[in-house]
Amino acid sequence: MMRAPHAQRSTFHRVMFALVAISLPASRATAGDAQPDALRFGTVRVGAIVEGSVQVWIDPADARGRPVNVGPPPFLRVSDVKVGTQKLGADERGYCVLRVSLNTASAGEFAGELHVEVGGRRVAVPVAASVRPPMPGLTRLLVFSTPFTSTSTSDATAFDRWLKLVDDAGLDVQYLDVQPRQAVLGRVDVEKLDVVLLGMSGLLALADPDVKLLQAFVDRGGRVIVFANAAYLGTVDSANRLLVPVGLRMLNVNPRLTGPVQVGPRQIVRDPLTARVQSLFFQRFSPVEVIDRRKAKILASVPGHPDQGLAAIARAGRGDVAIVGDALWWNWVAADREKKSNNATLLEHLVKPPARRQ
Repeated sequence: MMRAPHAQRSTFHRVMFALVAISLPASRATAGDAQPDALRFGTVRVGAIVEGSVQVWIDPADARGRPVNVGPPPFLRVSDVKVGTQKLGADERGYCVLRVSLNTASAGEFAGELHVEVGGRRVAVPVAASVRPPMPGLTRLLVFSTPFTSTSTSDATAFDRWLKLVDDAGLDVQYLDVQPRQAVLGRVDVEKLDVVLLGMSGLLALADPDVKLLQAFVDRGGRVIVFANAAYLGTVDSANRLLVPVGLRMLNVNPRLTGPVQVGPRQIVRDPLTARVQSLFFQRFSPVEVIDRRKAKILASVPGHPDQGLAAIARAGRGDVAIVGDALWWNWVAADREKKSNNATLLEHLVKPPARRQ
């Protein structure tokens, strides 16, 4: 069992926590709860980067100077530990956040527990992954940033729909975590990817060199999928750095004024990307407009506003950029069963590599 030093939370973590750690309200959060309650990474391939984080709620007194003892399973590395407190309504909660990475050097079925002990309280978080040998012909997808984080959800079953999609679509997927003051895409060879999926914190971390790298990636034939909305501050502005040059613009509209919404065939445009898509559900969304019809088109429109999109795509060079007006992409996919929509079908089409255009 490794012993981690006490550390105060960083400004980066404080901002991200305030934005998205909304799934475990103060009235329910008690010392010993973990968020998420399990780390199940699903199917990944040998050599893939697979990163995540988990948050354990602790007593506020234990967050002030007490040591943290961490015992990861042999296949998991703990790269960072941060301890601090957070005001949630009138209550103060202590937390311990651990950033982790999966050892994918060899194939196998891995399962174990990540043990965290603070102030005499011990918490066990289940961890599992299926690491398989490389296979030619799979779509090489980078998810940035990883959905398996301390700021995502308390219930790890929310990822089940996405993990099934990974298997169904034949994806060779990597999950890259966001680290403050670190080059976003510097650890990944973008030349060896087919698709990049940009989630919320990934968008917020993009620097100018990353934007140029992604633009060149698209021009060579790659696809970038962007998920954003105005509910998560900064994601719309960051998304537009990629969208505007290819003929699209997301409107920085507060989704509370516009959603939720479920659309049917009348709002879904016929396109290979929307095959078998009859319904889409958005809990919160920001609309997208086309500013260059030679390059871009709407895939699903806002009811009553056919010139505004819930999802759209733009061609650029030999590749393309897709935008979906919902920042929490993994949750957007998970909602499709409950709402009897085809969110996962659309995303499965999007994560398949675009045809290379000469």
